[in-house]
Parts: sequence; C-alpha cells; structure tokens
Amino acid sequence: TDNDDSNSTKEVVEVLSGDTTPESEIEICDKPEGDKIISSPHNTDATYVRKRNQTVVGHKVFATETCAPDNAVQFVTDVNLERATHADAREISVIEQRLEDNDMQPEKLYGDAGFISVKQFQ
Repeated sequence: TDNDDSNSTKEVVEVLSGDTTPESEIEICDKPEGDKIISSPHNTDATYVRKRNQTVVGHKVFATETCAPDNAVQFVTDVNLERATHADAREISVIEQRLEDNDMQPEKLYGDAGFISVKQFQ
C-alpha cells in the first residue's frame, strides 16, 4: 500500500502542476499591512482585530444613548460605524462634535476605559 500512496500523491502533483496556461499562473504579492488585509471575501471593508481574548472580523458600532435614571424612556442620540481596527480613543472627540452639531450634547458623557488615551491628559 505504501507504493499506491506515493503514486497517488505523484498523480495529484502532476495534475496540479500540469496546466501552464497564462490563466493558471499564480502571482505572489507582498502581504498587505494592518487594516489593508481583506479579512472577509464577503465584505472587503471588514477588518480583523483582536482585543484580549475577543476576536472580531467586521466593524465597530459606536452608539450613544441617554441614561438618566429619572427618564422612563432612553434614546439613542448618536450612532457611527467604523472599521474594527478603529481606536475607541480616536472616536470620543468625534462623538462629542456630532452631539454638539446636533444640539444633543449631554451634561456628562460616560464611556469605558477604551475611550481614554494619554494624549487626552497632556
């Protein structure tokens, strides 16, 4: 059986390498860097990111909503879609500007630690 396995492997190699028409040539290109890598053939804008133990292929959604405990109903006041590699800390000033432009700037704006960068404290 060892001889049969080597013959079948040889046949596969011959089949794969037998066609040398220009349409079948493989062009080897340099690997793109960072967010230029296509992470999904179904959505070429989708990007891959890993944050601690979580991996995401796609996009990030930044949503801002009211959160006053005395309001019976809360409202979404801002939504933005970005590439998955977009840093949260870069988004906070953009969110604040959109809220101000739409006359919806809150008295306080809460966010998690991802929205804080060293530049904001300098």
